[in-house]
Parts: sequence; structure tokens; C-alpha cells
Amino acid sequence: GTWRWLRTRELVYARDAAGAPSHIIGFAVDETAQRHSWEALVEQQAQLDYAQAIARMGSWSWHPGTGVVGWSRQMYELWGRDPRAGEPTVDALLATIPAHERDAFLAAVGDAFGARAPSFELEHTIVRPDGSTIACHCRGVVEYHRDGSPA
Repeated sequence: GTWRWLRTRELVYARDAAGAPSHIIGFAVDETAQRHSWEALVEQQAQLDYAQAIARMGSWSWHPGTGVVGWSRQMYELWGRDPRAGEPTVDALLATIPAHERDAFLAAVGDAFGARAPSFELEHTIVRPDGSTIACHCRGVVEYHRDGSPA
């Protein structure tokens, strides 16, 4: 036999004179495929985390419509930030780039979003919360919705 992951729900819909359940209705949904997919995703995430740690690189995403910024675990490590403090904002991210390098960063990102270039690549410095600095080679690609707006 094989193990299956089931989600069940039951409901007592009738009771006898003493109040004990006399009729119960229920259902079960086989969630084995979803569980296996979830386990595979967890394994892939662990492999990505390990590969990024070995390479000393991280990944990030930014959704300009919502302002949501997402960082991989390794990005927090590189930036010297605690992931429990929450996702950084775009302004907080920009504040880690020295002022004399920030305009070049903004221009590269702006060109990518302005469709003058499908992607950008540049080097800049990151100032960590403890004051230490690291060199960063940043590469980004703008993804678009079907209607042509940035995703």
C-alpha cells in the first residue's frame, strides 16, 4: 500500500434522545498530489538557498504597482539585515547605496522600465547597517504583463 494525505471534514447532523451523535456526514479530499508538490517546492527552495549561499549572491523582486519588495534569504545575509525585521522598502534599499552611486542605479533601473533596455547591469556599493561596505554586481530584468505594463 501507499500513504495518502487526506483532508477530512465531518458534521453531526442528528442526535439521539440522549444527545449522542446518531448520524454523521463527512467527506475526504485526497491532497497527496498537493503535498508532494509542496515537498518538492520546499526541496527546490532549500537547494536555491544553498546555491546562493555558496555563490554569495542573492535574488530580489520589486513590484512597482504595489511597492512590494521581496528578498531571498541570502539577500538579507549580504545586506546584513535581519529577515525578521520584514521586507525592505524601495527607499530603504536605495538608502544602502551611497549617494554618489544612487543616480546611476536609478538611471539603469529607469531605462529598463522605460523599455530603453530590457534589462540592466551595474556595479555599486552597499553600506550595511554596521557601516561595513561590500561591492555589488547588480543585474535585473523587467518582466511585463500581457498588456505591456511592468509585472
